[in-house]
Amino acid sequence: MTMPHIKVYREWTIWENEGDDEPTVVKQEEDTYPCFPDAIDHQDGLTVVDLAVAVLEGKLYVTETSNHPWSLGSWYSATPGPDHSWGMNGADESLTAHLEGFTPEEETTIFETVSKHVPSMR
Repeated sequence: MTMPHIKVYREWTIWENEGDDEPTVVKQEEDTYPCFPDAIDHQDGLTVVDLAVAVLEGKLYVTETSNHPWSLGSWYSATPGPDHSWGMNGADESLTAHLEGFTPEEETTIFETVSKHVPSMR
């Protein structure tokens, strides 16, 4: 069984020339955020859902899901913009976050919790 984690795909783009149909991709990156509680998390009463919500809200600043209305398997996305693109010369950052290894009940609870704080997901 796969341990619960969030797989994140980031992309930085710039518009090189006025009139371009698509921006130029200047960098791509993948990250994995483990969401399996360790002993300290258990002592603090944190669950896989708590850890996933903390990543989605507190590190990735997600703003929408891939499906509206939401359904199991939906991924989350964000466009932090140039303010989060340190060292990327003003490139725009976008990301998608994919839940992997969670039960259907956990995915549902994660969405319900995050969507309470992000009105654009409701």
